[in-house]
Amino acid sequence: MALYEINCHSEDIGIYLTNYADLMITDKDKNIVGVRFGGYPETVTAMSDAIASGCNITMNSEESHTDFTSKNHYNFSRKTVSDGIYTESVMFLSKRQFPVRKSATIAFATVAT
Repeated sequence: MALYEINCHSEDIGIYLTNYADLMITDKDKNIVGVRFGGYPETVTAMSDAIASGCNITMNSEESHTDFTSKNHYNFSRKTVSDGIYTESVMFLSKRQFPVRKSATIAFATVAT
């Protein structure tokens, strides 16, 4: 399973967060619809809060660099689980906000077998 580095940063307020995602779901306008990521508990909590309140996320891999945003959606459901020094968060738009659309993009998705 491949992990991709995701970054949330703002020079205006002085934050720079890095975690690792294996799933990012976006709509056609690169708005985040769902994401699963993990890392240290402090950075996962901070990035979950940033995504829920609206931020820009950059996803990096060896082949590409892609920008996503959550600024147009503020109603995320999230589940965070910790196991020692590793924490994982799964976030997705709640049913009340997620519009019914015929197309969505799953970026860098991997499936464990």
